[in-house]
Amino acid sequence: MGASEMDANNGARAYADRNRPAPGTQAYKDLFNQVTSTPFPNGAKFIDHTSLYHGEGQYNFSDIIKFADVIAGASVRSYTLNSEGTLFADADGPIHINEYGAYVSASKKLISDKLKIGASLRYDKNENFDGKFTPRISAVFEVAKQQYIRASYQNAYNNPDNRSQWEMLNLGSSIELGGLTYVHDKNPYQLHQYPIYTSSSYSKFQQSGSEGDLVEQQFGKFVPPSINSYEIGYRGVVANRLLIDAYGYIAKNKDVIASYGVVRIKPGVPDSSFSIWFSSPNANTTYGYGISLTYSLTQDWSVSFNTSKDMGKNPSDSNKTVNLSIPGYRFNVGLNNYGFGYQKRFAMNVNWRWQDAMHSTASFRSGMLPATNVVDAQVSYKLIKANSRIKLGGTNILNHYTVDQFGNPAIGGLYYVAFAYGL
Repeated sequence: MGASEMDANNGARAYADRNRPAPGTQAYKDLFNQVTSTPFPNGAKFIDHTSLYHGEGQYNFSDIIKFADVIAGASVRSYTLNSEGTLFADADGPIHINEYGAYVSASKKLISDKLKIGASLRYDKNENFDGKFTPRISAVFEVAKQQYIRASYQNAYNNPDNRSQWEMLNLGSSIELGGLTYVHDKNPYQLHQYPIYTSSSYSKFQQSGSEGDLVEQQFGKFVPPSINSYEIGYRGVVANRLLIDAYGYIAKNKDVIASYGVVRIKPGVPDSSFSIWFSSPNANTTYGYGISLTYSLTQDWSVSFNTSKDMGKNPSDSNKTVNLSIPGYRFNVGLNNYGFGYQKRFAMNVNWRWQDAMHSTASFRSGMLPATNVVDAQVSYKLIKANSRIKLGGTNILNHYTVDQFGNPAIGGLYYVAFAYGL
């Protein structure tokens, strides 16, 4: 006789659990230790012997160039990825990546120092991608005493992170691969040698059985994402007590790194699902505004408040997962003191931060992340003769665990004691 849906589900659950150790038993602990100590993909352990070396320098040309303020700098960075094949395509040995960059910036005051203009140019190169120049220009104008307006334009880009470049992770139901052609062609997957189809067209084919519904999907490009942004703002002091700072911006994002769901059909083996990192062909736009207020209650006490709202237009495509996670509103409220107690040696600040809930998308999950609500605080004591300070404080002192992206760890409170000399 047929069972009810609930009885059938309960029976299936009981059958699936028949050999599962109960939590808390020694068998459960032994199995847990075995799984967590066995490297991926046979267990849950990731091996990480990755290293990073970074160096940078900057020079101010004020002693040489007098007509403008000129600064130049350079940086170099070297990665060695070594997960022993548990996360990256490095089962055959560590992966070495080098990148470098250089920049120059200049600024000059005009119109009796009421107008300050600035410009900068930067060049960056990662060995896996073409190098690129990125410019920035800005202007600040004093329209009245202690009243300023500003405007800026900048073009910027960043190289895809190492995971989206080199990932090779078999999750069982799906295989995540980085966007580099080297990773696609590496054994055992060799994607370019076999037909690849979008996940949606493959599902449609399975439902209808029609060859005409199975349309091959060409691989998209994989290049560094770039952004063109414009900002205008105001900053001013009212009645020598209230500091106001407000801004608005709009930014056009191009080649945003995303994951693409595809299915590979290889003769003699089951069809395999992949999630591949690539550069989305659709641009998206982000825009927003914010305002900050700081009011001096006395010479030593002030209160502060700021809020901002960010919005975005995300391209829609059932095959793509674009990582554009933007909270709506953010609020900060603070109380600050710059000197109290004996000889005004003590100082303190406390700040409440709230961030709106937001939709978050990762390659393996999408959904809403809850709003966050945390408090930061710090108290310091000045050692006058030693020209130094001792600081005691923490961020998220109430230890409310928060997550900023699916798959990232939950972060709780961070507490510190610091000694600062000459401050």
